[in-house]
Amino acid sequence: MKKFVSFVIGLGLAGALSAPTLAVSLPEAAPAAFPPSYTGVLTVNGDALDTDSLPAAPAYDMLPLRLVAENDWGVVIWDQEENSGRFYLDSHMISVDFATGAISVDDLSAGQTAQVVQGVTFVPAAVVDGLEGYSVDLHPELDVQRIDIATPNGTPMLQLGYQLAESAGLVGGGMRTSLAELEEYQVLTPGGFTEAVGFLPMMTSPDTLILGRVAPGKLEQVRADLENYRKNQEEIFTWYLSEHLPKIQNAQVALNGDWVLFVIGEQAQETAAQFQSAQLP
Repeated sequence: MKKFVSFVIGLGLAGALSAPTLAVSLPEAAPAAFPPSYTGVLTVNGDALDTDSLPAAPAYDMLPLRLVAENDWGVVIWDQEENSGRFYLDSHMISVDFATGAISVDDLSAGQTAQVVQGVTFVPAAVVDGLEGYSVDLHPELDVQRIDIATPNGTPMLQLGYQLAESAGLVGGGMRTSLAELEEYQVLTPGGFTEAVGFLPMMTSPDTLILGRVAPGKLEQVRADLENYRKNQEEIFTWYLSEHLPKIQNAQVALNGDWVLFVIGEQAQETAAQFQSAQLP
């Protein structure tokens, strides 16, 4: 299951781990003897989701939000004290008040209401469709029920980056960081990559993954940048949580065509081998 929490050194950002099935107080209709199951096809970035265990949606255009979020490398948090849920999709947060069903997006009211069926939170498709970079196609022209969701995480590079980060066992998953941000944070010097994505660590772990396409003639610059980053992590963790030093010292740099992978993680060697055999975008 795709679950990632975001952290970055020095930025003060924090995420949280996903919670068990949400306990809610919204009233529910008495269950039928044989509750109907979810029908139709639901996809995220072209991948059909496993909806076999879901109850029927309250309406065709209602989406099971947790399933969508977790299959977009998102995170779900249940706040027991406030009886609310927070669903993180890319840079957005959808909040649901389970006492009223009220939905807010990035702390602003969405003017929409969620419904809970057998513990599954459903929200109107328009809520997700309204997020920047997201689109929901309800296919009104089709005779069969099908909903296709496209997200900012659907590019081949990001899909591979998330898969490799998961394989590497990055603590917390790492914060997805753009090439411009990697250069701004001085992890990379400008011009080394034509495109790249990074997953930077939380403060208590050095776990890192950087994946990118090297600009012509810039391989040595990129190698130097990555080694400088590794040395910086080694210096930090020499006096702070030194049990992480073996991981840092075992950092891997792997090449596949004009693509480079840098990884610090529990499964760094295995992830480097996976990258070298991968079909790249």
